[in-house]
This record gives sequence, structure tokens and C-alpha cells, in this order.
Amino acid sequence: MKDYTDNFEVRIRANGDHFSCLKDAGVPDVLRNLIREIHLNEFYDAFPCDWIYQQIYFAFERLKECDCEALYWGAVNEIQADIYSNDLFEWAKKDYASNYIQEALEEMEEVPTINQVIELAQQRAIEVIYQQVWDFIQKNEANQ
Repeated sequence: MKDYTDNFEVRIRANGDHFSCLKDAGVPDVLRNLIREIHLNEFYDAFPCDWIYQQIYFAFERLKECDCEALYWGAVNEIQADIYSNDLFEWAKKDYASNYIQEALEEMEEVPTINQVIELAQQRAIEVIYQQVWDFIQKNEANQ
């Protein structure tokens, strides 16, 4: 399986914050298109989002070893939300998060804490990214 993770890099902003992005050169157009599709179609965010880039990278990292559906679902079942409340609440501020939060509320049977709702919502958002990356990998492996 082709390793797409080498197309990503971590850069540092002027304020010292680290962020994930694609390299400037040598990135296949199909990968750029996938990232654009995930931003616009799934998260309707026209601007590159650090969190989405990170999750796409993590998905490629985890899924590159998956050569069958069962291993894919094993990776999906191990998805975890941010462990720090501050990170969860920052994620919850994103426009696209509200739909995932609403779905999480509807899915939970007991009265949850706000952290539990946002954790589940974030896990569902990550699952969407994993599915997109998995579909991309399957399609591109079939074409090689």
C-alpha cells in the first residue's frame, strides 16, 4: 500500500504554535483533491483546518497497515476523542461540530455530561474522515 503520510509536514507559526499541512511540492493531485473534498463536503470549511489535517494524517498512518475490512473496523473502533476538555471545547466551536454534537445527543440514552457529548461527536467526525481516507486508499490501490 502506498504511504501517503510522507506528503504531510508539521510547521511552526510565528506565535510558536505547531500545525499540520501538506508539503509545498511533490504532493499527488489525488491527495490534494481528497483533502479539499473532506474540508468542503464533510466539514463545509473552505479554509484548511489544523484539526482536519491532523485527523487525515492520523487516518493514513493507522490505515496504511489495514489490508482488509476487518482491520479497518479495528482501527475505527480505537478512535479516541481529545482527552483535554479545552481541546474538546475548541473543537466544539467549529461550525461543522454542531451537527455532530446534535447527533451525539440523539444517540446517547442516558443524560450525558457536556464532555461526553462532545467526545462522542468528535469520535463520529473522526470516523467520517477515516471512512473518506479508507475509500480513497481502496480506490487508489485498485487503480494501481
